[in-house]
Amino acid sequence: MIQNALRSEHAAYASFSARGRRTDEDCLLRRISTWLEDDGKAFIHVFSHRTLPYLFEGTWAARRFFTAGLMPSHDPLPRFQEQMAVADSWIVPGTHDAKTLRARLARLDASAEHAVELLMRDGRSPREARRLVACWRLFLLSTDEIWSYCRGNRWLVSHYLLEPLAVGLLEGSGKNPDVRLMYSS
Repeated sequence: MIQNALRSEHAAYASFSARGRRTDEDCLLRRISTWLEDDGKAFIHVFSHRTLPYLFEGTWAARRFFTAGLMPSHDPLPRFQEQMAVADSWIVPGTHDAKTLRARLARLDASAEHAVELLMRDGRSPREARRLVACWRLFLLSTDEIWSYCRGNRWLVSHYLLEPLAVGLLEGSGKNPDVRLMYSS
């Protein structure tokens, strides 16, 4: 994982497309900018690591849940202000997502037999259905631990408020967005 993160930082941040290269038709922010009215704004909610981008590959969770992609660090969007300006950004600690994961685990535990029945109706064998429920249970437990690690200050939820570039330049926003901690944990 660390070797992946140490690859060219530019390549990690620029790989919005599955082909790993930035093109006009693949650039996510370019697409978003075309959806907005001239005075429109876009709210972006991204699961992120505070400092280290890494690829989802070679792990149990990558094989079962994250078949491709990148866990970004908190700071990539300010680096791509060619189409959209970052008017504001803030961080929500991972502890908030951990609470959601614990609630999902409680619901899964309370409905485990029903979940197995639904999976069997979908064509899974009883053994495979129980294994899938166990995998989801393990996923929820492990991601709760990850999001709770260091009081939620390693894995975060990054929020960005973006606006079309012309608006950002005219109003003076988007040049040095103040990154602030929105909620304390």
